[in-house]
Amino acid sequence: MNSGMIQLSEQPFFYMRQALVEAKLLTKKHACDAVYVTTLAEELHDIEAKIIALESADHPGPTVSVGPEPLPQFVPGAEWIHNKACELEARLRRIEPSSADSRVSDEIGI
Repeated sequence: MNSGMIQLSEQPFFYMRQALVEAKLLTKKHACDAVYVTTLAEELHDIEAKIIALESADHPGPTVSVGPEPLPQFVPGAEWIHNKACELEARLRRIEPSSADSRVSDEIGI
């Protein structure tokens, strides 16, 4: 197998990581673009929902309906985007090795 190719089970993590890197590289210039920042915030919100699903799949037990933190009612700034991306990256790093079972990814639609 080509070492440059992404394993099917690693794809969800790869694409989430790319979005998190993009968020962490947000510049002041891009932070002034409300549409770009709102789109990035929505992407982080979607990633957070997927991470929550992976976290709950890794810890079976009574299911409590916990969703991602609601998006701010204002257009978030670069600091909010950077902080959220760092938080999600840390959470993803904690669950990534324990989510090797590709069935989990299939079940949550990522």
